[in-house]
Amino acid sequence: MFFISFDTPNSENCRSPLIVPRPIPDGFTLKTATLVKKADGWYTGISTENGTVSTPMTVDTIKTAVGIDVGLEKFLATADGKIVPIQQTYRKAQHH
Repeated sequence: MFFISFDTPNSENCRSPLIVPRPIPDGFTLKTATLVKKADGWYTGISTENGTVSTPMTVDTIKTAVGIDVGLEKFLATADGKIVPIQQTYRKAQHH
């Protein structure tokens, strides 16, 4: 059984059991944990990390990039000037 320790806003140290629905794979380490209180109880979201995933590129090493703007008048517009219109599939399917 796993336990999670955390400090409350009142600076109290709490320790609570953590139900893990599936095991953490071998070679993975716990990176972050997020506690969320909902109406029916507390939930924990965890993220893990392993060494096989490469680190993200820094901004200085990126040679090209594509910007995409999603809007209301046009579905999207790319940085190179391509515009994709809104398909209006819902409106076309409506019967008047």
